[in-house]
Amino acid sequence: MALAAWADGAQSMVARRTGNLSAALSYAERGAVAAPRGLRAQLHAWALLPTLAEHGRDREANAALEVAPTELEADPVGEAPGRFGFDEAELALHQAEAHLVLGRTDQARARRGLGGRVQTQHAGVGCRHSRHPREEEPGQ
Repeated sequence: MALAAWADGAQSMVARRTGNLSAALSYAERGAVAAPRGLRAQLHAWALLPTLAEHGRDREANAALEVAPTELEADPVGEAPGRFGFDEAELALHQAEAHLVLGRTDQARARRGLGGRVQTQHAGVGCRHSRHPREEEPGQ
């Protein structure tokens, strides 16, 4: 069950990256519902939250923003190895990215900390985020 939920989250990330937001949302919702304790925070943070943010669904994104840290804190194993590498730092990264997509620059800076760059590599999918929020997108 955990692997299937994680795979749904990964498929959501790929669908989102290729611009198929409806499929991304479907995978994210299915993964979040199926995720056992210990994986729920991760599915809410890197599958459901960014997809809702890209859809512009503020209310649902806010709910996912609240669920992810609550689930991470409630997990009796916490950030122990074997949880697919998800921890507070990655949670903060995904929260900051969602805030940026939703146009909440100040909240994004608060979540990721002032200064430095946000940079991560996700489980073989190849999504790399390294743009500082103050840097402009190409063509702006």
